[in-house]
Parts: sequence; structure tokens; C-alpha cells
Amino acid sequence: MIRVEVNLRLEGKNIMNERKPGIVGGIGPEATVDLFDKIINQTPAQIDQDHIQVLIFNNPKIPSRYEAIKKDGESPGPYVAESAQKLESMGADFLAIASNLTHVYYNETQSAVDIPVINMIESVSQYAKEREGVSKVGILAPTPTLQASLYQKEFRQMGLEPISLDSDQNEDLVDESIYGKDGIKSGNIKDNREPLAQAAKLLSKEGSDIIVLACTELPLAFNKIENMPNDKIVDANSIFARKIVHEAKMSED
Repeated sequence: MIRVEVNLRLEGKNIMNERKPGIVGGIGPEATVDLFDKIINQTPAQIDQDHIQVLIFNNPKIPSRYEAIKKDGESPGPYVAESAQKLESMGADFLAIASNLTHVYYNETQSAVDIPVINMIESVSQYAKEREGVSKVGILAPTPTLQASLYQKEFRQMGLEPISLDSDQNEDLVDESIYGKDGIKSGNIKDNREPLAQAAKLLSKEGSDIIVLACTELPLAFNKIENMPNDKIVDANSIFARKIVHEAKMSED
């Protein structure tokens, strides 16, 4: 009898009134865990059953987005689209791509499925637009993300001025910290905190009102930066997690 009552409660309270997100993950794996952790933390819940159902396809076999864009490597697009199709077949009601740079393949992914794919870049840009007193936004991101102008286009459309490092600074401080031999992708987080903090300070010096961590690996390495207000650093993962929870809690009715 207890089992029946619990199941009825789950069906009435959660399943029937929520939409199920599918996360295209593994790009990279630790960043996917970070996003999922933030989804949990941003869900208003007093008991387990208050949390949303989440489908995650952790697919680290998707080719490198960095290599594809910066060095003309194999396109990840078809692999991202295939991951999206798998999640749709598993019952996802909408999808989210757990990577900033992989939004280069957003249109290709959306075209491959019949359910909505929410957009991290748009979500973060909308947040920046709504932040009081913000007119200049620093973009802390690997070089291919900057080359693709993912955030620059959105910010300019919203009347915001994007700010980024020059190419040499970005490759030395950001690309090397993420993709280098001893970078975050290799599991070495601690040793890359200082160069990334230096990059953030340079963006602040250039007049950035806020600084967006526009790579899902970056929040793994960021601690409080000396002489910089905590709310000046904007974690794209946190903003996107909030958006995912909001979309899941919206009834299809």
C-alpha cells in the first residue's frame, strides 16, 4: 500500500506537471557533472521527489570542438546531433547542450530532432542584459569560442559591448589552461587557477562590468579572485542550470 501511494504521489506531483530535460554531455565529462550538480542545487526541493527527472547522455567520444574549429579537425556536428536523437528517443521533452563552444553546432542539432533545444548562449546573454548597471561584458573563453563570435553577436544585439583578450593573451592564459598538456581537460585544475584569474583581471582592467565564464570547464577552476567582487564573475553553467530547471517546471499546458 505504501508503494502504491508513493507512486501515485510521484505521478501526480512530478511526472505529469514537469517536462524532462535531456543533456547532451561528455563535452567534457567533468563539466557535465558540474552542470548537473548546479541543476540539483538550483531546484527548490525539500525531498528527493521534488527534484526533476534528468536524462544525461555522457558522450566523451564526440570529436574535439577545439580541434575542429581551430585546426580544421573532424566536425563534431553529426555526433552532437546523434546524441540529441538518442535523448529524444529516450523520452526527453527538451534538450540542452552542456558546452558553450558546442553551440557552434546548435542549428545542426536542432534540425536533427523534433523537440526544442534550449540555447545556453541566449540564456546567458539575456541574463547579462537584465543585470543592472551592465553595459560592457568580458568574455573569458577559449579562442575558438571567440572566433565563432557566439557571445559577441548576442551581446551586440542586446546593446552590450563585448570585451575579450587579444589573441596572444587568450592562447597563453585561457587556451593553455584548458587544453594544454597540464590543462583542466587533463584533470589538473589547481595549477590553472592563477593564469585564469590573471585573464579575468585583464578583462576587468579593460572595463568589463561583468565577466562571463564562457566555457563549461572554467567554473571548475575558479575561486574568489582577490579585489574582485564575487558577483562580477558570471558562471554560464549556473545560469544555464537555472534555465533548465525553469523549463522543466513549466507545464506543457
